[in-house]
Amino acid sequence: MDIISHGVWGATIIRKPKLFIPIFISGLLPDLISTVIGFIYLQIINGFDLNFNWVALPDWSRALYSYSHSIIGLIIFSILILIFARHYLILIFPYAFHIFLDLFTHVSDPLARIFYPFVNYKPNRLWGINWWEHPWTSIVSWILLITINIGLFIYHKNKQ
Repeated sequence: MDIISHGVWGATIIRKPKLFIPIFISGLLPDLISTVIGFIYLQIINGFDLNFNWVALPDWSRALYSYSHSIIGLIIFSILILIFARHYLILIFPYAFHIFLDLFTHVSDPLARIFYPFVNYKPNRLWGINWWEHPWTSIVSWILLITINIGLFIYHKNKQ
């Protein structure tokens, strides 16, 4: 799923207006701490060429991706929230939901990625899609997000 959708899904599910930005960022975080940092690094060393290619990412960025999209990444994030922001435990859920959504929208990644580094094999996946190869998945995601948010807005407005 595209990175912005992850943030919006997190904010849609949690629905805490005062925490919108931290919740939104928490939904983006697995990609921010891996792919985005690697992309920025490539831009700096390659003179800001905007042709992005996953294969061109440095090995450390792909390793960060594997960790940030695994249970280990979720545990580390949860521990950091417990230590530094105990009152914001709710931020763990958008991070976890990001990992969950990617299980279905990144078929070229091994399903076992969630258990990385304990399991690092690539069995053939029987289900799922690569969202970047099927633009309709992003369209469906955004239609769902818009519909859910408008529906919740109308519901809460009528409830008052």
